[in-house]
Amino acid sequence: MKFLPGKPWIVPIAFVGCIYGGVMSAIYPEDPANPDVWTPCPVLLRDEYKQMREPISLGDFGHYTGYDFAKFGVTPIIVGSFKVAFVAVLETLISARIADNKTGK
Repeated sequence: MKFLPGKPWIVPIAFVGCIYGGVMSAIYPEDPANPDVWTPCPVLLRDEYKQMREPISLGDFGHYTGYDFAKFGVTPIIVGSFKVAFVAVLETLISARIADNKTGK
């Protein structure tokens, strides 16, 4: 943060951390016979939550053919979009107000 102040350093740091975790887990795979042996690999989410290793079944979507515009029209999509946009703008304004109060500007 001292090198370039005012820049969002969390984004590149998170990116580098993801690359580091992936590379280290590929180099040092977990030994199921001896899981307590220390490795330089960081603890990953799949290590903490063993159920994440199982494949996820989302059901059968073979019958789904898409949104029927003739039956429902475009109105529900537009109304839903405005609802989401309203909440996004409201959250942005609230966050800006909190930031102003924190910085004293």
